Amino acid sequence: MPRATASAPGPEPLPDPSTLSFEAASAELESIIARVEEGEIPLEECLAARRRGEALIGRCRAILEQAERELERVEPDGDA
Repeated sequence: MPRATASAPGPEPLPDPSTLSFEAASAELESIIARVEEGEIPLEECLAARRRGEALIGRCRAILEQAERELERVEPDGDA
């Protein structure tokens, strides 16, 4: 009878950027930048980190643009 082998758990899947708050997306982006700047990241991981970073930047921009639209509705003439 074959023996069951325990497989090592893989890395946890990352949450979809579209579900993250601005703060969470920004914090993850800062973490990616720090890892890449350390220079000890394999090429494939670096490329994956870049793609993830681009998705996180897109999420942060979308949140900021939505906030800007909401503020413009409150103060349409731009006066404080």
